[in-house]
Amino acid sequence: MSLELQIDDGFTNKVCYFTNSTSGLDRRLPMMDITVGQTNWNLTQAYTLRLAAAPVREIWFSTARFFTATAGPEASNIVEGGDLISSSGQIIKRNSDLFTSVGAFPPVPDLDSTPWTSCPG
Repeated sequence: MSLELQIDDGFTNKVCYFTNSTSGLDRRLPMMDITVGQTNWNLTQAYTLRLAAAPVREIWFSTARFFTATAGPEASNIVEGGDLISSSGQIIKRNSDLFTSVGAFPPVPDLDSTPWTSCPG
């Protein structure tokens, strides 16, 4: 692999050339794991870049608010804000599980944004 990059390090803006030191594959296609080193380095600057990539099978994300799933394997389940869910609709990890796995507790949800009023009598 050969690569030509323009690097702005805040002091200079120069073109840098990179190439890999090994010619074999460390991973089977379609995955990639390659490290390239700068060939025009000097005593004060030498960059190395590692590129590790794999095809995306699904995307994981979370939302800030809860919703009720209407399709997919979690249909009719409530998905809470902060739950880790996939693009296929599966709940990967609940927000509460993510917090407790590191010894923390999830924040208490705001159940009602209207202020409480006292009841007569």
